[in-house]
Amino acid sequence: MNSRYTRTTLAALTASVLSVGALAACGDDSDDAKSTVTVTQSAPADNASGSDSTAATTTSQSDGTGSSDTAGSTGGTDSTGSSVDAAGALEAALDAKPGSYAVEVDEEDGRAWEITLVADGKGVEVTVDNATGEVTGEQSTDLDAEQREAPSVTAAEAVDAALAEKPGTLDSLDLDQDNGTIVWDATVIDGTREWDIVIDASSGDILRANQDD
Repeated sequence: MNSRYTRTTLAALTASVLSVGALAACGDDSDDAKSTVTVTQSAPADNASGSDSTAATTTSQSDGTGSSDTAGSTGGTDSTGSSVDAAGALEAALDAKPGSYAVEVDEEDGRAWEITLVADGKGVEVTVDNATGEVTGEQSTDLDAEQREAPSVTAAEAVDAALAEKPGTLDSLDLDQDNGTIVWDATVIDGTREWDIVIDASSGDILRANQDD
């Protein structure tokens, strides 16, 4: 009788212990599940934030790079396409010889300008690079009688007058004498046409403008 009671009691206690263990296990699983859910929910938020930050950084870098490349390309194009005209060549030559005046301007095959100056009563031929505007050389040269005195109308003013009369590109300009009058003899190229323009070196008046055949 006592033995049967003891076995019954032990069985009941064992069942209770197992039940409590099962409940505890369920409780642990539930806690783990909740913990896992919490981590899973927070992770997308962190990732989303990181993704937004990365996208913003990428956009900024892309914009900066594109802007820089465009500026560089443009700069290279402007520099390569430039050349020096007669007025620019005159300025460069006169800057190299302060106190001088110009009596001849000639373009040499599009590569350089040869500017004849009078400095201290002597003729000096100054070479100016057509691409850079830099003075690349100079040498002594002879002067005509009419070139030994500075004209009232400067070479730069004669260039402006010639191009105002016939717009185009000035190819040459010489201080010369025409029937006893000191003149500027200019050659202007307009497309396929070539104009010979004679300017009074005292008044700046256009004496004639003829198209060369």
